[in-house]
Amino acid sequence: MRVTGRCGFQEYWDNSAYHQKRPFFFGSRARAYGDNIYHRAAGEWVQEKSHHSYADGDTNYANLVVDTSTDGVLLSTDFVYWGRSAITIPRKFRQFNGDDLYPQGRNYRSRFADNFVVAVDDWFRGLPERGRIDSPFAWSGVEA
Repeated sequence: MRVTGRCGFQEYWDNSAYHQKRPFFFGSRARAYGDNIYHRAAGEWVQEKSHHSYADGDTNYANLVVDTSTDGVLLSTDFVYWGRSAITIPRKFRQFNGDDLYPQGRNYRSRFADNFVVAVDDWFRGLPERGRIDSPFAWSGVEA
């Protein structure tokens, strides 16, 4: 994903352009997995029913605390989501002078060596497809 914008959770929640990103349980499976789930009410974070809450819709405070530890939603109009059709990340981007395009576990970084950024950007620009390529691997055999 090439980050093309950033906003806070409340702006993401309030902006009608992102309402379709809210979980919707009466449509496709993909719509049920919307990521627009956090907003504030009476000064407190609210976690809407989602894949981050408990199955009955109760707030999963462990997820809420981690997810809202920074008030930032990264936005993109230039991305690739391979899902179950995932490709192998080129070996050269797994250990590139200490940088790794796909580190183990949940990780966010915003500072990389300039030559790494240029190399990854060149590779990304050369990819033949953009957007959602396939459904998540865990959904194998299930319509999205």
